[in-house]
Amino acid sequence: MTSTAKMRRATIGIGVAVAFAGVVGALVPWPLSGHAIRNQIIEQVRRATGLKMDSPTRVAFALLPRPLIKIEGVDVHDSHGDFSLTSHVAKGALRLTALFTGHIELSSITLFHPDLSVKLQERPLARRGAIARASAAAAGSSQAARADAARLGVVRMIGGRIALRDPARGFGAVFSDVDAKLDWARMSGPATLSGAARWRGRRASVRAWLGKPSALLRGSVSAFTIRAQSGFTAARFDGSVRTGPNWQFKGRTSAFTSSVFDAAQWLDGMAVPAAFGSASVSAQAQADAKAIALKNLRLSLGGSRFEGSAALRTNRARPILSATVATSALAVTPFLSELPPAFGEDGSWSQSPLSRDLGGLDLDLRISATRAKLGGLALSNLGMEVLLEKNRLQFDLPEAKAYGGMVKARVSIAPAGGVQTLSGSATFSKVDAGRLLWAAAEYDRLSGTASGGFSVQSRGASVADLVRGLTGRADFTVSRGEFAGVDFERALRRINSRPLSVASEVHGGGTYFDTLSGGLTFGGGAAALNNVALAGPGVHVALAGEALIGRRALRLAVTARQAGPHGSPSADGSHMTVKVRGSWDEPRLVLNVDKLVRRSEAAAPLFETTAVGSGRASASPQ
Repeated sequence: MTSTAKMRRATIGIGVAVAFAGVVGALVPWPLSGHAIRNQIIEQVRRATGLKMDSPTRVAFALLPRPLIKIEGVDVHDSHGDFSLTSHVAKGALRLTALFTGHIELSSITLFHPDLSVKLQERPLARRGAIARASAAAAGSSQAARADAARLGVVRMIGGRIALRDPARGFGAVFSDVDAKLDWARMSGPATLSGAARWRGRRASVRAWLGKPSALLRGSVSAFTIRAQSGFTAARFDGSVRTGPNWQFKGRTSAFTSSVFDAAQWLDGMAVPAAFGSASVSAQAQADAKAIALKNLRLSLGGSRFEGSAALRTNRARPILSATVATSALAVTPFLSELPPAFGEDGSWSQSPLSRDLGGLDLDLRISATRAKLGGLALSNLGMEVLLEKNRLQFDLPEAKAYGGMVKARVSIAPAGGVQTLSGSATFSKVDAGRLLWAAAEYDRLSGTASGGFSVQSRGASVADLVRGLTGRADFTVSRGEFAGVDFERALRRINSRPLSVASEVHGGGTYFDTLSGGLTFGGGAAALNNVALAGPGVHVALAGEALIGRRALRLAVTARQAGPHGSPSADGSHMTVKVRGSWDEPRLVLNVDKLVRRSEAAAPLFETTAVGSGRASASPQ
């Protein structure tokens, strides 16, 4: 564009502006004094909101490029101290239709670095003004029609601060760096709120829409949509809402977070397992002041996907979350990842104090799963219940399939006298012992079909205390299996002919059995063996002694005897005794070498009886 063309366009623009100013000047009853402008602004705020506005410190008016007004020293509040809004500077756009009649009426206002404080349990905007009139008018009445005709406008905040408080519920929240826009042009029309703010150190954005704000003011229902998002979480609500003491929301809700741990810390400071990772939820929701109910729930959490229903009741001293959900694959490990470690850094039982507070929320959860996995353990077709009430946690597994058999279990833990009390019981039947032990502890020495059960109790302030204080009993039977790594039957067959090779005969191979049965009695930090015996073709083995649970060690005596084909001990058969000592992770067999040497034909001459001195007999090598 040439400089001549630019000059021509500028001249035209100036001409139009001058002409516009001339028209306005001819139509508007000037001059409007600064005092009159202040009064009209104060009156508009009062009519619209019912709030009091103190006289601004300075008001400036500009006609071009569009009618604007600048206000310095904004201070709007109610008479009870429940609402206050201050701003050093505000700029407003004026309605031309009002300006032509000599009135100052704002169509929008922008507040720069405002400070807003609201007491939530009060309704300061509904005491007087257009909002109060719309709230008080009966639906469908002529008063309602007149109130709904009131014009409002657009309010913007730039770099503001909002403080919300509810002293009755002990709630308070402060939002900083607020950039927001409320667009509510007419009382009867829809309202839109959009913006972003910093809360608890993180930036979040929100966009909300109300179809009929005036209906809400009268305690009726309005369509409602809200979307909120931060760096790692997002939520959406679509439905209808009703305000007032009996407020209610009905509709669809969905949420997602890339980190459950971070979201919980940010929203409520609540500690949850970091192993949960990401999560998502969607449901048909109904919420009011007493409860939140979720139907057609779809939840992804901790690597598991659930479907069912849930409810959170808040009208109690301790809120309670109840849920009934199902999943095809349940990963249990993430839900237990925050439990205290069983062992310390030195490999002994942990001395770390157990938590006495399981949180301020009660639980009533019922979960069914086609498959479930805890570490290496796998279960199927199970239903379980998790109950938490007043810090007493109870876990029930009424029935589940596991490794070809069935298992049942119950565990409870509760604070008592400054420590935790523990009780647990379980039964199992026709379980493949080899697969179970390998999955649980990668132990591959025992196989067979196992049945039995246990019941234990304890109390203490740490895992080590609970182990030392453990009492109770256990009973078991294992059928048609093998104890690998020790071949008692072969050793007994050769002990007379080759006693010095027993050490190598015992180690290696395995001992097959028809039954391995007995019991354990827990107490004093140990598990004493009761009538534990193994019976199989050609061998009968009896075990006595104890497992020192507190020290994780074994102190056992094993007596093996030759037996018939069904494990009945032979009266004149060979026998041997072996001690088992050391850590239960790496136990060792201790043989009576002296007896084995004496059995040897090759070593017999070394133990001939010889007359010595007074004629007493002694056995000693020559």
